[in-house]
Amino acid sequence: MIQSARRHRLALGLAAAGSALALAACGTDESAEPDDGAAEEAAAEEDEDTDADSGGDGWNTAEVPTDPPRLDEDELPDEEPDGEDELSDQIAWEAFTDVAEMAVVVDEDADWQCPDIENDEGEQVTCTVTYFGEDYDYEVTMEGSDGFMINYEAEMPEGPLAREAAEDAVRYSSEAEEVRCDMDEVVRTPLDTDDVARCEARDDDGETLDYTVDVTVYGTVTATRDH
Repeated sequence: MIQSARRHRLALGLAAAGSALALAACGTDESAEPDDGAAEEAAAEEDEDTDADSGGDGWNTAEVPTDPPRLDEDELPDEEPDGEDELSDQIAWEAFTDVAEMAVVVDEDADWQCPDIENDEGEQVTCTVTYFGEDYDYEVTMEGSDGFMINYEAEMPEGPLAREAAEDAVRYSSEAEEVRCDMDEVVRTPLDTDDVARCEARDDDGETLDYTVDVTVYGTVTATRDH
């Protein structure tokens, strides 16, 4: 989980399981014709779901989650580099996944990159993750290697908080399905910040409960009822 500063270790020369960038490129059949009918049907179903879940007054309805908001790693793109790729590419991927963990929602148009890294002890570089149109710095300090592992410390001063994650944090805390938050779809916030957003939950009796959404030093989102 993300911290404002944490140490990372990368294996030297070992292929990480699940790397599929080359396979994705080779496996794409550009000659296949899209199924327009299926796409239109899926879009119509999505529109129906949206209409059913939103009352048009800011209230959104969804099931109460059984766990606090966490990133579903299966939704990450199949682009993880392996141990044979450039060190800058490997650390850029780590930067991307740290930002995604904080947002909880995956941005399919995200971009992540680091400058060339020599792995000299004490070397400092700033990587950039573009997420929902915003650039986030990922500050890296290299700590050298021990022959098998590359060690470095990374700090992410700010990150994205998605309203969807904030709403689920309130649902988890309140056990209420109907929630609304006074915030944009995604907001930029430092880690370890209180009162990032104000939300409301509506219980089965129709009572409205006020909640405050915070982001911890670990980059996780929590919701606390106001008293």
